[in-house]
Amino acid sequence: LSSNLTAKAGNNSELIYLHYATADPDTGKEIISALVHEVQKIYSPKTEKDQKNLEPEIQQAEEQISLLKCKIAKINSNIEVLNKNLSDTNREYATKTNIIRMQEDSTRKQIVTLNSRISLLRKSEGQLGKTIKMLEENTRALLKAKSEISSDHPKGVEIFSNILYANNMQQNLVLIDEVYARRKKYLMEINDVQGTIVKLQTDLSTFEEKIKQLEIEKDKKITEYQHTISQLTLQRESELPAKKKLFDVELSALKTQQTHINNVDFAIAPDYINIPESKMKKNMLMAGLFALLAGCLVAILKQQAD
Repeated sequence: LSSNLTAKAGNNSELIYLHYATADPDTGKEIISALVHEVQKIYSPKTEKDQKNLEPEIQQAEEQISLLKCKIAKINSNIEVLNKNLSDTNREYATKTNIIRMQEDSTRKQIVTLNSRISLLRKSEGQLGKTIKMLEENTRALLKAKSEISSDHPKGVEIFSNILYANNMQQNLVLIDEVYARRKKYLMEINDVQGTIVKLQTDLSTFEEKIKQLEIEKDKKITEYQHTISQLTLQRESELPAKKKLFDVELSALKTQQTHINNVDFAIAPDYINIPESKMKKNMLMAGLFALLAGCLVAILKQQAD
């Protein structure tokens, strides 16, 4: 049989052309079919084994791609949360700053009110000073009038003058004491109000420091959020897609490799051709039977032959 069988590899293809010369076409078909079936029996288990051997690698590549997709989805979720935190932080510190500004504005208004109060107290204290000066002048006038009372006045007139003088002096002294007390009270209140103003002015500087501290805290948080968002965005847009692309290429190559591991089979059914009588010796009918075999397993055949 082997003397009538020839095989030829196709140019740049995965096919092998088998040709069996025989006078009986049906016999030729049976021989070619039997040959292919025998080859299939030999290499079919190895084909299935090679295909199954690629399954773990394919599964691993698919798992890696699925994992990368999950990571990208998680990064999207994290970026969304971080952007929300970023907005919340801006609102939070804006609210805190507004509260301090309101306290600052209220404090400034208190200072203005207290300064107005001091002005009124100083004005009242100044008026009391004038009253004291007037009472003191009145007292001196009484003393001068007392000394000018003539001793040759009638007794009754002198007694009346002395009584009138004593009453006026007593009234002056009482008024002077009252005015001094009121003036002292005003001065004490002025001093207290000035102390309150000093404290409020200190609070103003404290408010400014609090606002500066809030700005520092806010900038630090925002910078951290923005840095994290930038890192996650880099992973989402560059690093993870690059890794996924590598696994996609690997998965595609593995599936292609798996697809190309085919068993020996007919590319077309065996058929025959007639050889012209002018080329036949002893009027023998020659039939050319072709079977086209898949190249991947043919490569295995070659390897086994080596």
